[in-house]
Amino acid sequence: MTPFIGPWPGLFHALDERVRALPPGALVLFVVWTLVWKGLGFWRAARAGQPAWFVAMLVLNTVGLLEITYLAFVAPRSQPFTGQARQARPEAGGGGGAPP
Repeated sequence: MTPFIGPWPGLFHALDERVRALPPGALVLFVVWTLVWKGLGFWRAARAGQPAWFVAMLVLNTVGLLEITYLAFVAPRSQPFTGQARQARPEAGGGGGAPP
């Protein structure tokens, strides 16, 4: 293989050394932390119909910072639970009654 040209080999080598120096559970903790926040952010962005935020959170890995920012400041607030059940939607076909 040909060696990389430019600053990239030194950057990746230094990053590799820092990652290997972390305690064994730290990487697992970072992954779980990120997945929880990404899941919450994806769900809220999809429910709110905000595809730009969904794609931004999908593409950018910010260890949960973008997702937390979205959830705290941008995502629409969910309605508080009042204890009342939602009204059921009518069935397709308009029959609405008991089967014959």
